Amino acid sequence: MPSRNYGTYKDGSSVFKDKNGYYIYKWSTVKEAEYKKYLKNWKPVKSDAKLILDKKTKKWKIVKSKKKKSASKNKSTKLDCRTKRDKNKASCKKKKKSTPKKKSASKNKSKKLDCRTKRDRNKASCKKK
Repeated sequence: MPSRNYGTYKDGSSVFKDKNGYYIYKWSTVKEAEYKKYLKNWKPVKSDAKLILDKKTKKWKIVKSKKKKSASKNKSTKLDCRTKRDKNKASCKKKKKSTPKKKSASKNKSKKLDCRTKRDRNKASCKKK
């Protein structure tokens, strides 16, 4: 007998699983024997409680599954910035680079320009208007 019940089928029979897939037990009137009917498109419903056969007491028990903490949750917090949805988020938007402000003449007083060297001639305060 299987150790885990995965739910019920349309007719109310219990669904089990093995290496070939999900199945139910059916009664053959021709052979007068029980056989496994495999379900091609049946999938179990996600639920917190699972019905498991206790091997010691040979009784079915309802066991709640523990929530798994996966690393995939941490990955989802990181934005890809390649998809349209992520590009619109604030952390993906490109910040505008502020243009450096030109130094005022009052700050340049401490550093006097000679205006005779090539380097100083190219500065804004030495250029003739």
